[in-house]
Amino acid sequence: MPGGSRNCKRSCLYNKYTEDKAAWKLKNSEISQALPFLERQIQLVKPKIIVCLGSTAVQAIVDPKAKITELRGTWVERDSFKIMPTFHPSAVFRDEGKRQWLKRDLMEAGHMLKRIME
Repeated sequence: MPGGSRNCKRSCLYNKYTEDKAAWKLKNSEISQALPFLERQIQLVKPKIIVCLGSTAVQAIVDPKAKITELRGTWVERDSFKIMPTFHPSAVFRDEGKRQWLKRDLMEAGHMLKRIME
């Protein structure tokens, strides 16, 4: 785990990959179909932190008009959890300069999780 969170028990982690078709951008109709399931999973799991990987995830969960380049690295507060938007790992393959930002954002998410779990 990033940020020294290796002591976090498996029960405090939940990974939901919302872009199962990551090779291309999802259509709005596909997002609309999947969103109720994701919202229900959030209700059931009650995460403290959600890391949105890429613009599709950010636009589905945070704001349909959000731009990942403007929002990444900043915490978005919701009622019971925080959201860290960042670049999708596949973006690093297209632009190596994004690697440092992705790493920094994941480290910040790890630090925040550690603070929350203490």
